[in-house]
Amino acid sequence: MSAFYFMPRYPERGGQIALNILVYNFVAGWIPLIVLAFWPQILKALFRTDALGSLAILLGFLVLVTLTSSLVQ
Repeated sequence: MSAFYFMPRYPERGGQIALNILVYNFVAGWIPLIVLAFWPQILKALFRTDALGSLAILLGFLVLVTLTSSLVQ
């Protein structure tokens, strides 16, 4: 949402604003990936099932890709 607010106000800095949002989303997406890679048992604590334990890395990667690509939606 911040892109819709700042880009029209500063059109000459649109590329920098988009890059800043993209980098922030990329870094924010790495946090769940790292957490799920090292502590997959956190999924069992959150959802009270063992079924998601084997999918922890894939779920972390999904969060990373979803957050990073959210700028182009």
